[in-house]
Amino acid sequence: MTPRESKPHLSLAEQVGMLIERGLQVDNTELAMRALGRYNYYRLRGYFHVFLEQEIDSKTNVQVRTNRFLLGTTLENVLAIYDFDTQLRRVLLDALSEFELRLRTSIAYHAGKIDPHIHLNGNGLNSEFIKINSRGESQHTNWLSQYQRRFDESSNEDFIKWHISEFDSKLPIWAAVEILQFGQLTKLYRGFSQGAAYSISNDFGVDPGILKSWATSFNDLRNLAAHHSRVWNKQFVNNPKITGNGFPKELLYLQDCEAWRLRKLYSQLTVLAWVFSRDPSDENRVLEIMSLLNGFPESGKLSLDQAGFPSDWRELYPWSAHS
Repeated sequence: MTPRESKPHLSLAEQVGMLIERGLQVDNTELAMRALGRYNYYRLRGYFHVFLEQEIDSKTNVQVRTNRFLLGTTLENVLAIYDFDTQLRRVLLDALSEFELRLRTSIAYHAGKIDPHIHLNGNGLNSEFIKINSRGESQHTNWLSQYQRRFDESSNEDFIKWHISEFDSKLPIWAAVEILQFGQLTKLYRGFSQGAAYSISNDFGVDPGILKSWATSFNDLRNLAAHHSRVWNKQFVNNPKITGNGFPKELLYLQDCEAWRLRKLYSQLTVLAWVFSRDPSDENRVLEIMSLLNGFPESGKLSLDQAGFPSDWRELYPWSAHS
């Protein structure tokens, strides 16, 4: 198949005209041009989907979205959900950074008791993590390569320089966690033996298998938020585990949710809010998330249902405890 030529460049005025031709109601063209100039057409385009008409594809017999906006869709509708998603990412980054900090602290303390150099020598890591494959590699050796890169990148930090001069560059785990990225931290936790993993997961009120899943899910969510990706109605690949021994009894109702809801933001936000609900000093974090959700720009075309939230979500824990 011959590749299609790239679409021609359009001026801001032409982009606005194209949106109007496709049915978007634009009462203020200057506002529309400023929005496109500030946010970029293709970024805003990701927020169009819920406002587009659908039709049956004649070849596949599958319902697909068209380029036509639903009747009555306004520029303000699009900008409102864009602004909501922007605020959501900011709140998520703050909350997920706090979760990450607590995971760092817990790993530093509990893993350090087992072996100060658990991350380097493998003492306290599980057999699957350190098993050598046919290429002479293991998950641990791959992790160590990433760790070394982070060590080299952080070599100008005073505490790194001190460890280089005093301890032949061998950082103990309570120092090493300070240079690890969230994903590297999560991979290391997944590599701990059951004893080490349980000591850490107890700090979060769940079993290791659940915490490993939650940490992986939160890391993916943080990366999306940090890279300005749309999150409010996204379908996620790594969803937080909601079954197994030690799963919080207050959240058992999640197991009765439709599968599609659990692939949306609802399950991640609910689990994250539960984590913070365990400590009264974190109530403001849950209230901040809930306040944002209560301000969702709902309309005939938009609802939190599209993010996986059931209609009675405010009556379910932990949200019900902060209404």
